[in-house]
Amino acid sequence: MVAKRHGETMWVPLLTEALQSQRFVLYTQPIVSLHGGGAEHVEVLIRMINDKGDLIFPGTFLPAAERFDVMLSIDRWVIQTVCDWLRNTRTKYDHAYRNPQIDRVRIAKSVSQVGFYSINLSGATLNDPATGDFILDMFERNAVDPGLICFEITETVAISNLDAASVLIRRMKKLGCRFALDDFGSGFSSFAYLKMLPVDYLKIDGMFVRDITANGVNHALVRAINDVGHVMGMETIAEFVENDAILDVIRDLGVDYAQGHAVGSVKPLLDVSSSPAWKTAT
Repeated sequence: MVAKRHGETMWVPLLTEALQSQRFVLYTQPIVSLHGGGAEHVEVLIRMINDKGDLIFPGTFLPAAERFDVMLSIDRWVIQTVCDWLRNTRTKYDHAYRNPQIDRVRIAKSVSQVGFYSINLSGATLNDPATGDFILDMFERNAVDPGLICFEITETVAISNLDAASVLIRRMKKLGCRFALDDFGSGFSSFAYLKMLPVDYLKIDGMFVRDITANGVNHALVRAINDVGHVMGMETIAEFVENDAILDVIRDLGVDYAQGHAVGSVKPLLDVSSSPAWKTAT
C-alpha cells in the first residue's frame, strides 16, 4: 500500500506539467442506437502524452489525479477543450455554408446528424460549488448549445455525493444538458437511488455485459436494469459490447444503445471531422 501511494505521488508533478504543456488529448467512442430513432453520440475519453511521446491511458494516471486533488483541473480542461472544439466546428460549418459552390440542403441535413458529446465528471468536480458556474461560462463564451452535452457520473460517485449530484443534474438539465449514470449496477443499492437522480441514460456496468452470453445471472441483471430504466423513462446503454454475439443479446433484451468495439472504435476527437457531416461541409 505504501509503495502504491508513493507511486501515485510521483504522478502529481507529471500531471501538473501535462496540464501546463497541453499534453492531454481527447478521444471519442461512439454510442450507437440499436433500434433506430435514437440520438447518436460519442463519449469523450482522455489520454496523456508523456515526455517521450507515448500515449498513457487514463487507468494509469486518473487514480493519482483523484487521490491528490488534480481531477478538478483535468475535468475543467476537458470541458473547456470540448467547448472550444465545438465553437471551431461551428465556425467551419458556417464558412462552408457561405460557400455558394456547396449544396446547402445537404449541409443542413448533415449538421442535423451531428450528435452530442458525453463528458465524464469526477467526484471532485461534482462537489465543487463553482462547477455549475464554470460550465455555464464555457457555454456562453463558446456559444455552445447545452443540448450538445451529456455529462456522465459513475454510480459510485453519484451515490457518494448524492446531494451535490442532484443539485448539479437539475441545474444543468434546465439548460438542456443530458446526464448519464455510468457503471450502473456496480452497487447493490442502485435502484433505491434512481428516483433521486433524474438522469436521461443508464449505462449498464460492463462487468455484467462482457460475459452476458455465458452467464445467466448477468443476463438476468442486464434485463432487470434495462426494464427498470425504461419504466422510469430512462434510456439504457450497454458498455463493453465487444463482439456480435453480445450485440445480438442486448439488442434482443431491448437495450437502447451499445458502446464497444462491436459498434465503434476509439478515435481522436479531431477524427470526428471525418463524419458524414464534415465530408459534406468541406
